[in-house]
Amino acid sequence: MLTELINCHPEQELDHHLFDEYQALVHRIIDQETVYSVFQPIIHLDDGSILGYEALLRGPEATCFHAPIPLFQAAEAVGRLFELECIARKKAIQRFIELDLPGKLFLNMSPMSLQDPNFQSGQTLALIDSFGFSPQRIVIEITEHHPVQDYQLLIKAVEYYRGMGFTIALDDLGEGHSSLRLWSELRPDYVKLDKHFVTHLEAEGKHKLQFVKIITELAQSVETQVIAEGVETLGCLELLQSINVHLGQGYYFAKPSPTPVSKPQWQMPDNVDTSQTLLSRYARDIVQTAPSIKDTMLVSEAVDFFLQHPEHQAVAVVNEHTVLGLLERKQMTDLFSSRYGRELNARKRIDQFIDKRSLIVSANTPLEIISKMITQRDHNNAQGVFVITDASRYVGLGYFNDLLRAITETKIALAKS
Repeated sequence: MLTELINCHPEQELDHHLFDEYQALVHRIIDQETVYSVFQPIIHLDDGSILGYEALLRGPEATCFHAPIPLFQAAEAVGRLFELECIARKKAIQRFIELDLPGKLFLNMSPMSLQDPNFQSGQTLALIDSFGFSPQRIVIEITEHHPVQDYQLLIKAVEYYRGMGFTIALDDLGEGHSSLRLWSELRPDYVKLDKHFVTHLEAEGKHKLQFVKIITELAQSVETQVIAEGVETLGCLELLQSINVHLGQGYYFAKPSPTPVSKPQWQMPDNVDTSQTLLSRYARDIVQTAPSIKDTMLVSEAVDFFLQHPEHQAVAVVNEHTVLGLLERKQMTDLFSSRYGRELNARKRIDQFIDKRSLIVSANTPLEIISKMITQRDHNNAQGVFVITDASRYVGLGYFNDLLRAITETKIALAKS
């Protein structure tokens, strides 16, 4: 009920006239689209670079609906939740492009909207196309403010959006109605660990840290990346690094802002064991310079690229400077080798053939961690290659053979020392 959402005047009883005013305000906000987006960066905890930004909605200032939760609850109460979510997406995408922010854009969506026939008709994809934005840079962040009524319908919807190129995240793991079941059913690319498990982590002992570690290990085993929400102190950041949490978000880095930073401006701890500093090696130490191709390239052009570069079995695909994944030579040649393959596929864009589960690591990621990431994946990478980035920008490729050789050399040097 809308009455239960309004707390601006707790000292006075809410009469019908005031109720009508608040209801009219909700309708006016939606009709006039008097909302705006703020953005909070999501950070690679290995080197402090920016993975992307979560878009958050704000209503008119000096009203009860400036904060997002009361506004969305009120929109639901008056039957206009889907409209408000559409406006929020449009505002976020438009502003993200205007600011020319790097990396991925995380958009919050409720399960109710994901299952809405209007959403599934392709409105969001049409909106993205109208701005010339790549769906591979969009992460649909599924919120858990409502219990899921029909899991099969939601699973079908999520697979539909994956097919269009979107990536999936599950918000507030551990806070919602059925987090673990949603995780197992939807198989998201990211899970955002609720701030309850993260904030004040360094002050609450080993018990909470053990919970976070178990969740992180579970995520690694099913190829899901954990994003720790609520990182507010350097001590918390250091603890997360110690248990191999690689992504984080919180006030330590930046508060949500209409004009967020586009380059790192935060202190990162030196968490390398000083006894092994000279022997530690990172992704940047084995990076191989390799060309990349744009996601707008056609299949026929990609086939020509591989013919001109016989030494490459895979190539990184980028949108601007953001890596979307790897494109494999074998997949392109297989498309053309089938009967009518050239005629059917030559004019298609390559973005629908990208391996979205490609391993992408920061240049400052220790080789030991990359090795663990590879061994814990059940995804077969026949080309033995992964992508290396610096501050979310493509710098080159890493090869499994080089990785194993470097780790072996480091272990031998350590033994001799």
